[in-house]
Amino acid sequence: MKHYWLGIKLLGADVRINSRMLLKLANEKGLSRKERQQLTRTTVDIFRLVPVAVFIIVPFMEFLLPLFLKEALEKKLNARIEYAKFLQDIFKEKAKEIQNSRSGEVKKTAEDLDKFLSNARTGVVVSKEEVLGFAKLFNDELTLDNISRPRLVIMCKHIGIQPYETVNFRRTTSRTLKESNPIK
Repeated sequence: MKHYWLGIKLLGADVRINSRMLLKLANEKGLSRKERQQLTRTTVDIFRLVPVAVFIIVPFMEFLLPLFLKEALEKKLNARIEYAKFLQDIFKEKAKEIQNSRSGEVKKTAEDLDKFLSNARTGVVVSKEEVLGFAKLFNDELTLDNISRPRLVIMCKHIGIQPYETVNFRRTTSRTLKESNPIK
């Protein structure tokens, strides 16, 4: 290790000296024979270092791979959390709207929706019928045409669509995915 450390230090010193020589050469001043040999020798040493660096860098990349994977998973998780927050906000707004209405039947539905949301938050398994029953209350508010661009991007990331296309392309792709995988 000491040998390699000293070699790296010497190569660094040579690179510093040779960078000055390159500036001298760039200013159209000639180099002496000794300076030209040193510049050539250092350049060859740098090219020799490239294959050795591969043998050193590749094994250490295996140690860094889990860190890169963790970052990617965290990004996906954050996108899904944002999408879930978006849906929760819509449900809260709709529940308030329903509770403020005057009809007795609608108030009962609001109480049922509130109970449904609290059950879902605590981890109680909810049936598909309950979800579909409450989905009818949200008529056009969850349609793709009414979703803002940032929310649409989050939704696309959640379902695995690249968010770089135009808004209309995302909506069309989301509709296609929804039609090919309907809730049963």
